[in-house]
Amino acid sequence: MTKTVITAEPGMPLITITRDFDAPRDLVFRAHIDPELLVRWLGPRDLTTTIDRYDARDGGTWRYVQKDADGNEYGFHGVFHGTPSPDAIVQTFEFEGVPGHVMLDTTTLEQRDGRTLMRTVSSFQSVEDRDAMIASGMERGVRDSGDRLAELLAAERPASPDRLDVLVGRWEMEASFEPGYFGPGTPATTSSAGRTTFEWLPGKFFLIQRFVVDQPGAPSGIAIIGPGEKPETWSQHYYDSRGVARVYQMSLADGIVRIWREAPGFWQRYTGVLSGDGATISGAWERSADGREWQHDFGLTYTRAGGTAHEG
Repeated sequence: MTKTVITAEPGMPLITITRDFDAPRDLVFRAHIDPELLVRWLGPRDLTTTIDRYDARDGGTWRYVQKDADGNEYGFHGVFHGTPSPDAIVQTFEFEGVPGHVMLDTTTLEQRDGRTLMRTVSSFQSVEDRDAMIASGMERGVRDSGDRLAELLAAERPASPDRLDVLVGRWEMEASFEPGYFGPGTPATTSSAGRTTFEWLPGKFFLIQRFVVDQPGAPSGIAIIGPGEKPETWSQHYYDSRGVARVYQMSLADGIVRIWREAPGFWQRYTGVLSGDGATISGAWERSADGREWQHDFGLTYTRAGGTAHEG
């Protein structure tokens, strides 16, 4: 684990704290300004943090209270100077147990190949105030906060786009329907369902899926796949030739492709198994009226055109 570096030069009313995190800059920034995330990492491990207010804007005020196992409370408050951004979060900091001793914190976040270097410079009113802060045991809180933030970022970081590389290319689709799917007495059928392609937009932030369906009356369309609502997921924004627009969630882990959405009266989910050579995805769609009782909808298998993923 990367360690926190604390620097306090003799005779200077400053403390500089640096730490490298294996997470994108935007996520590290959000962990600093989102109160729900902030309480999960700020302060020593043996204290719990409660946010009283946290108005992250120019001139906005903040206050939180930390409590130990014996019920002792420690309050802190301050004011934001300038609009917080990944380039700079500037705020005053004052411990309510020693009122009148205010310091100014400036935190910058530097993106480095998918990682983020965090640097916080704390400016004190005097060297004596700086030394009193060091003597108070602030090092334990700073180091615990850094470790807890690293753990939070690991849990919250978005899924790596590289995981979707296995989908890139052109695929043939085959659909299978159970007896009666198209009306009473209709037989089970399996037939070509069309073609689909996956390709990255420049920058590799969004994966574009285009599909052309051969089944009469079935829609063709496009889907835009990007970072999801939860860690290790993506969101799939789906649009088709009927004018239907939907948002699905998606995951790809351990060779299993999952796509799902929760909608009143019409829940959907797809589960597909990716073959070891990356040449096929075999799966099926299911539907539900309430998200509890599920029914098989239809089978859908993808076969890579031109061979395995490694062959292109």
